[in-house]
Amino acid sequence: GRGCFINRPTAPEDRAAAEAGWETCREVLRSDRFDVVILDPPRAGVHEDVIATILRAAPRRIVYVSCNPATQARDLALLAGDYRVTAVQPVDMFPHTHHVENVVRLERLEH
Repeated sequence: GRGCFINRPTAPEDRAAAEAGWETCREVLRSDRFDVVILDPPRAGVHEDVIATILRAAPRRIVYVSCNPATQARDLALLAGDYRVTAVQPVDMFPHTHHVENVVRLERLEH
């Protein structure tokens, strides 16, 4: 199967490569049907363009891994009209710090 990796770096010298990668992912999401999309964005969360593209692709399931619960909550609210949270699992990958990874499984609602 085909897949793509999306990462939107903030360094100006990396933006051209990131935009080219995003264009490739956009084409993959437009041309194929997916059962599952796995998101593991940077601390800033998922870009609104990515959310919109995922909603159009309408995968059956989304697995969202996040190191920032605040941006994850924001992004989950954007997906809430079409998806419901079916599982949440925090993972303490960095003991003795306040950093926690949070994994959320979402299932598409049948409208």
